[in-house]
Amino acid sequence: MPAEKARLFCATLYSSADIYDQARTALEQEFGAVDHESAALPFTHTRYYEKEMGSNLMRRFISFAASVEPDRLAAAKQFTCRLERQLAQELPARNINLDPGLVTLHNVQLASTKNFAHRLYLGEGIYGEVSLIYENGSYRPLPWTYPDYREAETLAFLQEIRQTLIEKSHKMVDRY
Repeated sequence: MPAEKARLFCATLYSSADIYDQARTALEQEFGAVDHESAALPFTHTRYYEKEMGSNLMRRFISFAASVEPDRLAAAKQFTCRLERQLAQELPARNINLDPGLVTLHNVQLASTKNFAHRLYLGEGIYGEVSLIYENGSYRPLPWTYPDYREAETLAFLQEIRQTLIEKSHKMVDRY
């Protein structure tokens, strides 16, 4: 039985709107049209990225209109890693962080280049994790869920993507 389709999204973390715009354009060229884009919100959860990316970081999420096979997550992460390096070519450090993920009917999955106890190896240096599960009409965080994925704005954005996935699935079923 084939896997259910998913919706690809990308979490972006940046301090320069110019770099964000360049990344968004490249992501859209690779993954197709953007259909949802969150507001830019201050990222205040950790100072982990400040040394390499500076302060006053902003977080923004975007999702792409086309539904994808779930096995596309590892390739998406590999692409975003290359794009990060490309956008930083003239600088000594990374200037944008791009983290792709998938929204399915049942969960939100993220990709990472870092291993951890709750992550599964997807291949070619990429790990995957379930970060949120859908239960009783809403997303529920897990013990390892990042703080920004627990915020109401992020959960609402992911719920919107999930709703679009449901609507597209019904349209596909109605065609047959």
